[in-house]
Amino acid sequence: MNNTWTPAQLLAPGVGVILDTETTDLDGRIIEISIIDAATGAVLVDQLVDPQGVPICAQAQTVHHINVADLVGAPTFAQVRPHLEQVLANRVIMAWNAPFDRERIAAEYALLGMGIPVWDWCCLMRLEASLLGCRWHKLGGPHRGLGDVLVARERLEALREIS
Repeated sequence: MNNTWTPAQLLAPGVGVILDTETTDLDGRIIEISIIDAATGAVLVDQLVDPQGVPICAQAQTVHHINVADLVGAPTFAQVRPHLEQVLANRVIMAWNAPFDRERIAAEYALLGMGIPVWDWCCLMRLEASLLGCRWHKLGGPHRGLGDVLVARERLEALREIS
């Protein structure tokens, strides 16, 4: 996890993407993955993912409002993996609480018998806490993948203005 980046560097064209996952539970399977270009806000991925029979716990459903019916016909992680690797190649991957998202993605790779690719990760939650001299806190906002990455980008832009 690399938090030596400045907000201005992270928002430069071609440098980074902002990623968020929603899961069946805190230690569960990915059921949604959203990625935007950090510089432009362009949506690169906004995909529901089939957890292959793993149920969505009630507590997770109350947070992200994704249910089993929403996932009918969604591709598996194995099916979306090649596109994810294309989108994430040579980019800094930013996420709010990045260790959580990295761990969930690594778990999906492990289920495929693969190691997670070597990517440069930056935790925006920790970056914000460091720059503001405060304790980290939750992102807030909509709590679906796309809404979360858009809110995270707004927070990163605000950090650029004060740093």
